Formats: sequence, C-alpha cells, structure tokens
Amino acid sequence: MTALAGFVLLGGILFAQGKRTKDQNNPCPAEENELSKPFPGRRPPIKLKLLKYIAPDYPALAHRAGVQGRVTIQVQITEQGKVENPQILSGHPMLDNAALAAIRQWRYEPACVKGAPVAIDYLIVLNFSLKNGITIE
Repeated sequence: MTALAGFVLLGGILFAQGKRTKDQNNPCPAEENELSKPFPGRRPPIKLKLLKYIAPDYPALAHRAGVQGRVTIQVQITEQGKVENPQILSGHPMLDNAALAAIRQWRYEPACVKGAPVAIDYLIVLNFSLKNGITIE
C-alpha cells in the first residue's frame, strides 16, 4: 500500500477521501462500470460510458421512403473498450448498415470485475426517427 498526498493506492486503484478515482495506469473506470461477475451472452446490469461517439448517417433512401424504427445490435466490448463482433438482432434492413458503420467506430470505458477490465456482451439500441433523428436508447 502506497500513500501519496491524500491518495492511497490499493491494487492499482486510487482512493481519495474514501472515493475511488481512475488511476492513469488502470483502465478500469469508477464504480458505475464495476460488475460483480461477467455476464456472457446477455446484457450486463450496467450502462457503459460511451467515450467516442460517431453519429450514424440516416440513409437518404430510407429517409425518403419514411423508414424509421429501432435497430438492436449485440456487440462485444473488449477489455480496451472497443466494439467488436456486431450482430444485428432486429431492425429494418435499410437502417442496419448505417447503424453498424457508426458503432464499429465507438469506444466505451471497459466494464470491470474486481478492478480488472473484462470483455462483455452488450446491447446497443439505436432509434431512427424522422422527427427526432437518431438516438441511443
């Protein structure tokens, strides 16, 4: 255990005044992304922080045709926060490619178990709306 001017380093996690903060050498975020165990094959009970967002383009043909709705995609978020292996679970075929092209570029804070980053399966739901544009649910 090392103490540095009001900070205590325990297992790669900095604690300041009783609150865990992100250590530059530890990729794990604060408590909100901490899992008690991995949840393979289903959405974990947390919402990961999106660090890099690339807005999907509303396909012009779909927009002109009045196509709107949700696109649900299952992905794996790696230990580094990268989006991998996206698979469309539901959505309109005219919207699927736009959703995939955008989320492949997204980056998240990783989920952690016991202070160590872990890869998890995660659901991303994009809502394509003619009135409100594209939103993340």
